[in-house]
Amino acid sequence: MTDLGIGPIDLGDASDAVARRLDDSGLPYVRDAAVHGYRPDFLVQCAPDRKIVLDLKNWKPDAVHLKRAADQAKRIKAVTNSDEAYIVLSEPIDVPLPRGVIGLDALTDVLHAAASCDAAARASVPAALAPAPAAPAKTIFAAMPFAAAYEDVFFVAIAGAAEASGAAAKRVDLDPRAGDVVQHIEELIRASALVVADLSESRPNVMYEVGFARALEKPIVTLCSTALEDLPFDVRNWSTIPYEKGRTHELRGRLAERLGALLR
Repeated sequence: MTDLGIGPIDLGDASDAVARRLDDSGLPYVRDAAVHGYRPDFLVQCAPDRKIVLDLKNWKPDAVHLKRAADQAKRIKAVTNSDEAYIVLSEPIDVPLPRGVIGLDALTDVLHAAASCDAAARASVPAALAPAPAAPAKTIFAAMPFAAAYEDVFFVAIAGAAEASGAAAKRVDLDPRAGDVVQHIEELIRASALVVADLSESRPNVMYEVGFARALEKPIVTLCSTALEDLPFDVRNWSTIPYEKGRTHELRGRLAERLGALLR
């Protein structure tokens, strides 16, 4: 199984710590809201026209994962159309952090700045403040390579297609929990309405997840950017959507059609 950079800290405790800081700030928020096909840990409504998205990770604060976190913060900001998006790391950090990445200990300062900046706007229209709790969205589990080259496949194509289908997408490395990663994968697949699997490169983690979903008789939509003839024989003849890297906007439309037909 691919190293997800998950540390030993239980994100349940860290998530509650974030909620306490939000409560102290006075800013209204929603946990696990569906926002444009993506499910961030926290959606914070600073003012009627200003929102902040927070995603909590227990990734190792090393150079590789900090770069990855900064990149995901940019992508999450874009896909959720938020004013700010932060990856909040639960571990203590004593190194410089890139833009969009903060430690749990720095979250209070960020929230204080947001609350101070938007106090007048919030006071003028209090009824518009609190975001309505999002209707429970159907969840689509994304089984795919975790390499940086595939980030647009998730954030542009899969999340975009999920939104168009009235659902929200989840990927295990974007929803980490302490403990058994395989058990968490299985829980996410069980809770999903269907699975979108990117078979590119025939990654072992993807094949495991596809096999588990198939055993549960979950609907599976498969994608692939590498040669279909290189796929294992038992999945080679599936109705797989081929795509080219860098053309994920085209993939989004074709995938949305397939998801819409299955989720109706």
